[in-house]
Amino acid sequence: MSRREFTKLTFGATVAVAMRSGLNPDTYYTATQVNAPTLPIPDGKRLPFGWSAFAVDASTEGTILTFPKNLPDGPLRLRLTVAIDTREAKRMDVQSAQTTTLLGEFDLRFAYATEIYELLLSSEKARLLKQEGIRLRLTQASSPIWFLAPAPDKTYAGLQAHAIADTNSATSENAFWNNFGSIRSVQQFSWMEGCVTDGLLDWWQQSHSPIAKKALETHFGLFFDKQQRLVYENARSEPADGTIYGIECPLPMAALAQWQPNHPALDLLISYAQRKALPNGLIHDGALTTEGCYTLAYPLAVLARQRNDVSLARIALAQLQYRQEALVTSDIIYQRQNADGTVKEYPNWGRGVVWYLLGMARTLRALEPFINQLDTNVVNELQARFNQTTERLLAVRSAQGYWHAFVGEPETGIDTSATAGIAAALALATRAGWLPAETLNRLAIIQQALLTQVTPDGFLTGACQSNRGGIELQRNGYRVISQYAAGLMAQFLIALKSD
Repeated sequence: MSRREFTKLTFGATVAVAMRSGLNPDTYYTATQVNAPTLPIPDGKRLPFGWSAFAVDASTEGTILTFPKNLPDGPLRLRLTVAIDTREAKRMDVQSAQTTTLLGEFDLRFAYATEIYELLLSSEKARLLKQEGIRLRLTQASSPIWFLAPAPDKTYAGLQAHAIADTNSATSENAFWNNFGSIRSVQQFSWMEGCVTDGLLDWWQQSHSPIAKKALETHFGLFFDKQQRLVYENARSEPADGTIYGIECPLPMAALAQWQPNHPALDLLISYAQRKALPNGLIHDGALTTEGCYTLAYPLAVLARQRNDVSLARIALAQLQYRQEALVTSDIIYQRQNADGTVKEYPNWGRGVVWYLLGMARTLRALEPFINQLDTNVVNELQARFNQTTERLLAVRSAQGYWHAFVGEPETGIDTSATAGIAAALALATRAGWLPAETLNRLAIIQQALLTQVTPDGFLTGACQSNRGGIELQRNGYRVISQYAAGLMAQFLIALKSD
């Protein structure tokens, strides 16, 4: 069965779920026609999942999109999903196609494949979109940008170029779960999709929800061919089929290992770890980063537990031990250290803190069966520093419960990805008995704070961009819609509600 066939088989269930939860399957009004410049896909790049795309460049003619005439009256949200990774800050004007009235501008900074952008249109501007269509043209860029195109396959209509009515959702939480439990939450196979699949797996394990089950089947079905070979693009939209491209790649295998324990792709991670591990067990890609606490240590720990492999458990533990020793002090968590240990960067960066905390909480839980075969001094030190860090973090939240892009620096603005991820780690640690039970009460305020950041159809906004534009992009207040942040939010909500 092909990836596309797999998705088609799950479409009926996805629509049924949407209808039961109040989201009409015709909510997304995808563009009916696209008139775009004919450009080749950039050398060495590939579109995700075999889906189609269109380009926008800086030419005067631009790219013209028309939309269905049955679009509802009133304000709209215009949505575009990036199809190919881009490593620069681009700006794109949106004009009415005929009268060239400016409708708005997309600010597209260091966008990644499957990232969704939206533009809010007033009733007047929405009427122009409906009557004339729109013209897209880059005003700042050195190369074209690619977006997912309208397609006959409507299973992923919410990721194709579309408009949606800008109306209030009946309940933000229902909208969130309906969106999260669909193909719309898919990300590239890496730490991004891993945040999502961990959230989906937690949801399924807690409730055996058929929505979560179908979502897991749909998501994993996109990444494997008929022979169950891993088929995906790396963070630069380059084909990376059948390989582990680096330490940030294998996180989805933690959920896959629990969902399909005998999946042949899991052996890729085993061979990667055995090939890359130093004599002390540490694995790194040059720099040492907190990402490895979660993206590498956790899936290794899950596999170690499933296969009763103590040597693999020790490799997983080593990822935590050496990263904590190098990157974590009593008042600072650095996201990275260069290869020779002379430079530490991103002090108390919110999402870097997430990777440390969430990796600790999940990995040590997975390693519990090996506790008598591991160095208990190392385990105790890891847990003690985790607990110490927790108290410091809880003291520096905003009044609404958010953490900031850089923890303890309100001037960097709130970040929903950092907030959801830190909260998830603390809730999981509380459930494990590491933290006082009343910690959950201290976290409860975060649920409502995050739900205020959800769009009417369930996307989570307010997240710092993927870390591709350097530290300034993380500090300057730029925020995006983020499906991986939604995955972190799902992990938090499930842990908060677990019995």
